[in-house]
Amino acid sequence: MKAGCARCLEYDVDGRAACAACGRLEDDRSRALGSALIASVSVGYLATLAVGYLLFRGRPFVGGFAAVVAIASGRLLHMYLRPPIVTRRGAG
Repeated sequence: MKAGCARCLEYDVDGRAACAACGRLEDDRSRALGSALIASVSVGYLATLAVGYLLFRGRPFVGGFAAVVAIASGRLLHMYLRPPIVTRRGAG
């Protein structure tokens, strides 16, 4: 990230000050990564649901099992692909 004066630094990215250009870039990256994580968890849930349905012939626990797998995979992905936390600084 580029250095700048307090007036130029419009964003905080993971607790560090950032200029407008870098802040917007990191914000876009964070949103894209967050959307990809949601899509991955959704696809994982549906895939686990389909496999569970085929293996266990639609027994009641299949939906709950698929949900647990989706939540666990989402948490793991989030830990390894942690999107940056981007906030815009207040006008002062």
